[in-house]
Amino acid sequence: MKGDDAGSQQPKPEHGSASFLRPHPMPFLKGGRLAITRTRKYLESGRIILQDSVKVITIHHVPGKKISKGCDELIKWFLPPLQFKNPKVQILTLKNMCPTPFIQVFLNNQEELVIDCSYRTHVDINKHLNEVLGTSLHSTVSSTMDILNVNHPGNFGTKYQRQCICEVYGQVPCSSQVGRSGPWPGQEPQLPVVDGLTNQKGQDANEPKDSTA
Repeated sequence: MKGDDAGSQQPKPEHGSASFLRPHPMPFLKGGRLAITRTRKYLESGRIILQDSVKVITIHHVPGKKISKGCDELIKWFLPPLQFKNPKVQILTLKNMCPTPFIQVFLNNQEELVIDCSYRTHVDINKHLNEVLGTSLHSTVSSTMDILNVNHPGNFGTKYQRQCICEVYGQVPCSSQVGRSGPWPGQEPQLPVVDGLTNQKGQDANEPKDSTA
């Protein structure tokens, strides 16, 4: 019996043989962490559209340090969509250059902006960037569209050149300023007869009678 048991045992596969290799438990992650953050759908999900004045952004971080954990996560998850949505902005990452993490922004008017990232979460840093440097999602086309809307002669209101259409030549004057003219004789509106409100002639019962009649 011992001999049969010994003969029935199969030898263990050697390391490197075909039977030793097993399929990856998650085949869609064969590319590592870049398998998700480099997909087109993920890159298009970015919600920060930087202002036109932003030209260069440098992210200083210290990999592996607790003080720079939020900045490292920002580079891992939010930097690829930010670069994809803003192709005209140069974004650089510099590591181990300074003892504390921070973001330095260079504007087109030779001004600089520094954002401290020490002990901050990546969500907090990303929200700060959106509030300081981002544009509104409702006006992401360009600032020139707002100028065209203001200069358009067909718009009226407090934000435009004309507040009311009565300011245009040839239009009827505004009734709030001039007052409404009375009806022509014989064309007065005939109101329905209502007890206590109108008389048989269709006139308002509370209207004072003409003394000359």
